[in-house]
Amino acid sequence: MSKAMQQAVHLQDAETSSLLIILEPEAAAVACKNKFRLGKGTVVLDVGGGTIDVTLHETSPNGRLKELKKGTGSAAGGIFVDFEFKRFFVREAVGKDVPVDVASHLMQKFGQSHPKDYWKMMGEWERTKRMFTGTETVYIEVPENFLDVLATEAKWLCDGRLISSELEIHPHSMKSFFKPTLSRISSLLKEIVSGRDDTKIPQVLFVGGMAANKYMQAKVKKMCPGKELIVPPQPGAKVVEGGTIYALNPSMIELRRARRTYGVGTCDSFLAGVHPESKRFWSVDRDEYCCRDVFSIFVHRNQALANDQCVAKSFTPIERDQEACKFKIYASELLKPKYVDDPGSFCIGVVTLYLGEPAGSLDRVIDVEM
Repeated sequence: MSKAMQQAVHLQDAETSSLLIILEPEAAAVACKNKFRLGKGTVVLDVGGGTIDVTLHETSPNGRLKELKKGTGSAAGGIFVDFEFKRFFVREAVGKDVPVDVASHLMQKFGQSHPKDYWKMMGEWERTKRMFTGTETVYIEVPENFLDVLATEAKWLCDGRLISSELEIHPHSMKSFFKPTLSRISSLLKEIVSGRDDTKIPQVLFVGGMAANKYMQAKVKKMCPGKELIVPPQPGAKVVEGGTIYALNPSMIELRRARRTYGVGTCDSFLAGVHPESKRFWSVDRDEYCCRDVFSIFVHRNQALANDQCVAKSFTPIERDQEACKFKIYASELLKPKYVDDPGSFCIGVVTLYLGEPAGSLDRVIDVEM
């Protein structure tokens, strides 16, 4: 992510200290912090185009934000509502049910062959989607050029003509487009407050592009009985606004929660009956059997971390003439992974530390901070 931002803003490696990273729901919380109740939890629900992100924050007496529980999320944002619309569009345009993969292929080809007509239609749909309140019947013009796509890609679907030049979408059909996204939102909201005292979480902050939709607001409100639903003006802009505020004052975030367990792959002295035989190897310099692929944990999943907190550990070389140490950094969905190849664990990067001239000793201490 850091490399991508460097390229985007033409920063050199020496300037990376000027880069700050903030998560989208965090940024929204920063922008709307003045709406939070002191000492009470607020659920932040950010529903954008691609993802749903849910966090639980609290305002400290010092005015800074604390994350009370690790955030959660899902790839089920506004584009999934669009996907349901596209399936409906193809089915209604040709007058018969169409397999999902065929409908996706036809819409992709339509966009490639007639981009102007395609984006005009999708722009009309986007406006319709944002303004839908749950009661109105809406109409979308069916571009005639869609026939060209059918003629070349799926002539078997129709007899060369569209059923109608205008797509009529009744409220029950419109609601069905939102159903998968709303179902996922409901699950994530239950997940973020599970195990917490519900009376201490009186608010839900709803932001992101989809938060401007009145139908979505009503459905989310129904999912959170007894809670105040906060939808700020221009909810789709709150992430950008909060990111700017955070850049001016990074100390606004007091505490975060680790999304996963993080650590490095190391070796350890082999303990019979504890370590698997498959990971045993003989270390000549140490004159003992060792265990490879040990997950040395720096941070546990859901662990509270101060904004500028570092975790340090010390290691020693495994060979006397070792000139470098290559640390593979791992993340895991497990709370306490034992080995780097445990299910749910994966490598996220490699850092090589050069040790200088070999000291001929195994007692050299290598301090690592994360």
